[in-house]
Amino acid sequence: MNSKSSSAFDELLRRVTVQNVVHFQNGLPGFPADKRFVILQNPEDRPLVWLQSLDSPSLAFVATTPFVLFPEYRPDVPEHELVAIGSPAPEEILLLSLLRVILLPTP
Repeated sequence: MNSKSSSAFDELLRRVTVQNVVHFQNGLPGFPADKRFVILQNPEDRPLVWLQSLDSPSLAFVATTPFVLFPEYRPDVPEHELVAIGSPAPEEILLLSLLRVILLPTP
């Protein structure tokens, strides 16, 4: 990580409050050590957001709500999963889909 990105990450950490942190008890699949994330939104990038790890400064995911791409999508969330996150009301749940960005070679 270069000093510019390190200072940007340090600035991010100064602005993060406990209320901003999303905690994944078991980490994300493939990233079990990364449990604390913050969602970063830039109005120019809507509807995309960044899911930035607070445990690994170089780890961030591009994400969006699946309803942007599939308005009729209705996830079937098992009851035990809802209990594990405190049984929130549907309007209190933020569902994000991680996106894969593929860079194509220029012709």
